[in-house]
Amino acid sequence: MLTAADFTNNAQDEAAILQLFRTNIVMISYSPTGNAAGVHTLSVVSGFNGNNSWIGSDGGGHLIDVNTVKNFPSVVGNTFQSYWCPYESNDCKLAWLGSAANYMFTAKMDGCTFAVGSAAPNGNRMVAHANIGGKGAEQLDEIRGKVAFARDQGMKTLAPSAYNFSGKDWKIQATTFGLRLANGTWKFYSQTIRYDSIQKTMQLVAVVPVA
Repeated sequence: MLTAADFTNNAQDEAAILQLFRTNIVMISYSPTGNAAGVHTLSVVSGFNGNNSWIGSDGGGHLIDVNTVKNFPSVVGNTFQSYWCPYESNDCKLAWLGSAANYMFTAKMDGCTFAVGSAAPNGNRMVAHANIGGKGAEQLDEIRGKVAFARDQGMKTLAPSAYNFSGKDWKIQATTFGLRLANGTWKFYSQTIRYDSIQKTMQLVAVVPVA
């Protein structure tokens, strides 16, 4: 089982954190009161938001744990610090990432667009989470409409076309996360998860870089 201590003990170790994401399915849960930009106290619970009836597997069919990162901790002590990029339907929300935490999380993505701005000289970054009904072009326009991204030629994005494909009985979603490294730079990745809500199964499809 993935724990908050895994994030704390492996902070700034990119290889170790990526290995955790390649061997665990990581879901996201958040509360409206915690859905604000800034540094939050996050926790990790077993199963999909505490429901252990879901069965997880990797691409080779091997069983792996399903875990949920929550931005409203209920377990005292089993926590770690992370930036949170907020989400709101039919809107684009931003978060400025500095050096106050070594991670960034945002709400699950199943049609949204995530954007990463160019790095400041000290490594800090602006990120955005846009949702306009899963319409990639409109979501990109919404991001570009923000002053922070309007003239950013180095902006990187994770568009729905890159991860959001579904079948008859299953769907895809992405867990997008950021890592602050020891040299002050930020790296961003996305874990793609295929799930069947009828069979209660999840399969880890890939962990890929965003920026």
